Formats: sequence, C-alpha cells, structure tokens
Amino acid sequence: MRHVIFSLVIGALLGALAVWFFMSGPQAGSAANPEPAATSVVPTEKHEVSLDQPERVVVSKAAETRAPESESPISSALRRYAEDGLRRGWKGARQDEMPAEDLALGMQEFEKLVLESPANIGRSIGERRTKTEQALADAKSGGVFSLLERLDAGGVGPLPGLVSDPAQFEPLFARVADEQLRTGLVDREHPDKSIEDGVTLTWPAGVYRLHNLMKEKDPFPRDVTIAGAGMDATMLVLNSDLMTREG
Repeated sequence: MRHVIFSLVIGALLGALAVWFFMSGPQAGSAANPEPAATSVVPTEKHEVSLDQPERVVVSKAAETRAPESESPISSALRRYAEDGLRRGWKGARQDEMPAEDLALGMQEFEKLVLESPANIGRSIGERRTKTEQALADAKSGGVFSLLERLDAGGVGPLPGLVSDPAQFEPLFARVADEQLRTGLVDREHPDKSIEDGVTLTWPAGVYRLHNLMKEKDPFPRDVTIAGAGMDATMLVLNSDLMTREG
C-alpha cells in the first residue's frame, strides 16, 4: 500500500511538471523572437506612399480642364493708348486729373466706337460704291453733264479709274458732228463768227487774249473744241466766263 501511494505522488509531480513546461514554452518563444512585431511596420510605409499618388492625379486633371481665357478684339495696348488719350484730352479742357468714373465713361464710349466703326465704315463705302455705279450708268444714257450733276450733288467719286482710262472717258465726249479745224488767230475779237458744229479752234504756242467767246451765238454750236500746242506751251486769257444760254 505504501508503494502505491508513493507511485501516485511521483506521477502527480511529473504531470504538473509537464503542464508547466508546455504552458510556458510559447510565451518564452514569443519574447525571444520579436520578428513578427518588426515586420508589421512594412504595411504602414506602403500605405503612406499610396496616399501621395491620388493627389498628383487630381492636380493634373484640374490643369487640363482649365477654361481658356476669352479674347477681346480690343487689346491691352490699345486700351492704354485710349486711356492716355482721354487723360490728355481732359487736360486740354481742365487743370485737374480725370476722375475714375469719367475715365470709365470715356472708355465705354471709345470701345463702342471701335466695335461699331468697321460695320459703319463698310456701309458707307458700300453706299458710295452704289451711287458711283448709278452715276456711271446715268452717264452712259444722259451724257457727261448727267455725271457732273451727280458729282456736284456729292456722295459720288472720286473716279480716278474713269478719267485715267481712255476707253471709259472718251465715250463721255463722243462727237455728234464731224470735226473741222480752224485757226483761232482769225477774228480774235469775235471768235463766234468762226464757230459751227464740230469746229476746233487751234492756237500755236504763246499767250493770247480771247474776247467774246460764247457771247454772239444763241444757241451755241455743238462739239466746239479749243486746242493749243500743249499744256505748257499755250495759254489763253479769257476776258469773261464761258456761259451758254441754251442746253
């Protein structure tokens, strides 16, 4: 009986020792090997890097979608020129500085004038072209005097192309009678006696006084021409204006 009790005591001691060994083993291993705690820092570093990337992408998209600035037909240089001109004009009338509200009002009027002027100028040129074309059409039917009346009324011309082109200019003075050449030196006191339809009075080089031309015949003959030796060679001095009493 004594041997049995001794065996039970020895078995209980060995079991307790085995339980203590297995329970204390994992804690000691965990304290001896700290590597799992060290490796847990790595995911944190990766997380910080991933936060920077979306911020760069957002800034890039904002730059790409920025709306372009609208272009004004009036440049900044022209605005400065206008403002300087307004201030100079103000100084020409007053001694003080131009107030900001008056400068703004002047700039509004200036910008309106600049923006509306091209259309107004184009309209004016178009209207003048229309009147010129109408005057030239009237000249073909009504003759040179119809064209002169249009020119005298204004809004027509100038017509440099017409007077520099013989093909257009000569038809305005087309003859209705055959030309006859006669010297103007004969009967200079009464030149109308030598004039008939189509007569051209010719004058050599020199200076001549001419009396009573277009005074003694009513109606005055058609297609009468006075011709000298050249613009710089012959000068005629008239004692009165040339005036016809009939058409």
